Amino acid sequence: MLPSHHIRVAALTALCSVIERLRSSDELDDGQGKMRDDLLGKLRDHIRDEPAFIRQHCLELWTSLVIQKKVPVKQYIRVFELGLDRLRDKACRVRKHAVTLVMHMVLNNPYFVI
Repeated sequence: MLPSHHIRVAALTALCSVIERLRSSDELDDGQGKMRDDLLGKLRDHIRDEPAFIRQHCLELWTSLVIQKKVPVKQYIRVFELGLDRLRDKACRVRKHAVTLVMHMVLNNPYFVI
C-alpha cells in the first residue's frame, strides 16, 4: 500500500495537470474559470500541509504554473505571499523551492513590463 503522501502528491500533480490544460484566462467561460479557481485553491491549501515533502511538491507545481503563465493575475499576489511565507519554513528543501518560486514570480511578473 502506498503511503498517504504519495497519494497526495499524485492527486496534486493531477490537479496541476488539469490546470495546465485549461485555455488562457481570456478564453475561459464562467464554469471553466470557477473550476480553475477551485483547483488553484486546493493547490494553495496544500502548501501548508504537515509533511515537508507535500509542501515542497506544491511549491514545485506552483513554480511550473508560474513559468507557463497559468496563474491568474488576480491570484498572483496571494501566491507570491505564500511563497514568501514558505521562506521561513522549517524544512530546508521547502525553503529552497520557495526561493525558486519567488524568483520565477519576480521574473514572470505580469505587472512588470520592460
